[in-house]
Amino acid sequence: MTAAKREWRAGAAEVVITPPVGVELEGYGNRAGGSTGVRDELYAHALVLEDGAGRAAIVTADVIGLDAPIVARVRAACREWEIPPERVLIAATHTHCGPRGLVERRGSPDMALVEMITRQVIGSIRSALGRMAPARLMAGEGKIDSVGMNRRHPDGPMDTTVRVLRVEGEDGELRAALVNYGLHPTILNYDTLQIGRDWPGYVDRTIKSLWGAEAVVLFANGACADVNPVKISETFAETRRVGTIVGAEAARVLGELAAHGKRQEIHNLLWSERSLKEPSNGAPVEPALKGTIEPIVLPWKTFRSDAEYAARRAELAAELEQRPAERRRIRPLLNAINAEGASAPAARRMVDLHPAGLPSEVQALRLGDDLVLVTAPGELMRSIGVAIEDASPFARTWVLGYANDSIGYLITDEAHDEGGYEGGRAPFVKGVESLLIEAAERATSRVRKE
Repeated sequence: MTAAKREWRAGAAEVVITPPVGVELEGYGNRAGGSTGVRDELYAHALVLEDGAGRAAIVTADVIGLDAPIVARVRAACREWEIPPERVLIAATHTHCGPRGLVERRGSPDMALVEMITRQVIGSIRSALGRMAPARLMAGEGKIDSVGMNRRHPDGPMDTTVRVLRVEGEDGELRAALVNYGLHPTILNYDTLQIGRDWPGYVDRTIKSLWGAEAVVLFANGACADVNPVKISETFAETRRVGTIVGAEAARVLGELAAHGKRQEIHNLLWSERSLKEPSNGAPVEPALKGTIEPIVLPWKTFRSDAEYAARRAELAAELEQRPAERRRIRPLLNAINAEGASAPAARRMVDLHPAGLPSEVQALRLGDDLVLVTAPGELMRSIGVAIEDASPFARTWVLGYANDSIGYLITDEAHDEGGYEGGRAPFVKGVESLLIEAAERATSRVRKE
């Protein structure tokens, strides 16, 4: 008997997760007070996929990060809908104008807020499940090189690829899009006290304005721990400028994918890079969902006492004054000490809870034969993201930062030695770079073989 042909089915939904006005905002430590208004509604955007044999759920949320306890609750709820934990992926956009108090493991969480947002994220998946219908999936990439910069080195790596997944109905209309691009949402600064999405909000608005208001647009940030926006001001108008550039390029790719799909009489297929470049020769890819979670334990730095930080700070400041010609070497070390000293009290509490190292994860979610999503549980430096892409056996490997956990900066060994803000804020020892790359390679290899 011939096996039944698998077909894609998809459902997508968006649910408002905006907190009450007055909550403190996350992302900057020197804000003057709580939020004073709502510039943008915050959302959880959910996409549920079926390949004929199983389901997967992808959620993006307009917050700076969601940590493992919240993700665990969402995954537990998804068991009711036969979505296993390894196929539930939850990523944050990393807006710096979202609510503070969502990271339970750092102490003093706002449990009412945690409860509300957790339930709304679960609700977004439930809503998406209620909209399941036959679908076609296509993936492609665009290019942008004008809105990002490496904030550590002028010639350092930055993300120039806008990755786009198109989910359309049988009528060819866009039902959902997943956009992946690595760029810090830090156009707005600490003096912004309105709740909002920063520039990623305009990715959503731009795509909807061109492809229909009913489309659900998921934005998943990438490996951008050291990639900042090139901004000409710190205003809401500037968030529109940058977000529209990214959104317009994603919308262009969505249009090209639709053209490829309609030129070929194919259904329920995720196009591969080969078939996009050579549509007459490329073999279409059958639906295939596979997921895996690779557990990792990240060893802590040794955090000094407040007095030791003060002494080291004074020592470096004196050295900078005595040797101004060496400021390019000394100032990053001083910046690192300042950043580490500020974050040490919270970090020490985490060390007390997990003295052997912080347990977390890397996830791989396979969509078809040529595309895999790989997660990083915090702020991943761009060069580590590139290494993960290079080590993957898939033609397309999209790295999603700020996903499934919120554990802070994940940086290269070189950045540890150099210092700087990222070197000070990273709570882990050197060697995390190789741990993450190896975990991602194991995860992508596993879902490739299964």
